[in-house]
Amino acid sequence: MAFFGPLCRTSCATNTPVNYGDAGTNRCNYTRNTINSPLSCLPACWPAGYAKINAVTNPELLERVRELRERGRTPKEIARALGLPPSAVAPLIREVGAGQPPKESALVTCLVSRGWAAGLAVKGHDDWPGVVGSEGSGMASVLIARDKGGKVSMCSYLLDTWCLGVKDAIPPTSMDRRKLPDAIAMNFQSFGGSPLAAPLELAQQLVFGVVEYARGLGFEPHADYRKCDGYLGEWDGGCDITFGRDGEPMYIAGPHDDTTRILRTLRKQSRRSRG
Repeated sequence: MAFFGPLCRTSCATNTPVNYGDAGTNRCNYTRNTINSPLSCLPACWPAGYAKINAVTNPELLERVRELRERGRTPKEIARALGLPPSAVAPLIREVGAGQPPKESALVTCLVSRGWAAGLAVKGHDDWPGVVGSEGSGMASVLIARDKGGKVSMCSYLLDTWCLGVKDAIPPTSMDRRKLPDAIAMNFQSFGGSPLAAPLELAQQLVFGVVEYARGLGFEPHADYRKCDGYLGEWDGGCDITFGRDGEPMYIAGPHDDTTRILRTLRKQSRRSRG
């Protein structure tokens, strides 16, 4: 298959500078020959509408999207990795999801802690619970419970919405439905007051959005984060929440933090952002 677009300056086979096209037209003809060849130079060769090609004509790109999703990358991160706009990657992500069996069972409850929106900017969702008048220190919890046929399976996330992202996660735990209220009370006991019933969209934007934000600062989510895959459903990559306190990273040390490493990472990111 040949692709036509702007001049491609890198050889995918050798990663060496080449000129694939006619200098007079500033276009290139590039043909993928092997399924294992890297994707690093493809974006420079694609026309604007290339990503709309479906999986039948573009199986290698779809496989790359599938690999990135399995590694827990968000739609925006996948788009950056492939050099495409998020809107172009979205249909490929949906196609990957359509080819997999459903991961999530029926939702039993979706809860967020009071004060989750403290210091955050939320656009266009005044109807979300707790979005107005939130006070707190940038910590939040999200709990999801799904039906497992006579029992429920619950998982939860502890979030630092100002800096570190997912600090902890409780992997899916199966229990008798009658025990769920006690598990919920224990999960939210340090947040003061009962948790708030939340739409799944809010939970998705909080968890997936803060993972993306923290990765931008150099912090990966807790190792147990991946064990909760599927409980939040499929995220379309949209996020109307601006993380950080008033839009800026704010680190408050916790009792189990590696403070030296965290501050070193933040200083490195600060130098990088200043150019």
